[in-house]
Amino acid sequence: PWMKKDIPDCLSAPRVAPGACDTPLKDALSNPDSILAAAPQAPGVTLLDLNDRICADGTCPAMHGDAVIWRDRHHLTASFTRGLADQIRPAAKKAMKH
Repeated sequence: PWMKKDIPDCLSAPRVAPGACDTPLKDALSNPDSILAAAPQAPGVTLLDLNDRICADGTCPAMHGDAVIWRDRHHLTASFTRGLADQIRPAAKKAMKH
């Protein structure tokens, strides 16, 4: 997903309202992604779709609890990603076997 706003900038704005930095899922997925476009042409490449682990109920939130999810408009923070490790480990191991 691509967020509509740079999340650290948005969250650091004075008196930012909860949810003001979130992006609707349909908007977050509307940007063309060159990696997704190139993947079918690259043999042996396996994509791992994490959208359902990042976005829920039609929204891609800027934060999960007290944790900031995004370090800019489209890269996840290291701390949030570490929290997904147990969920993505099986898929990553499966992909590495091929």
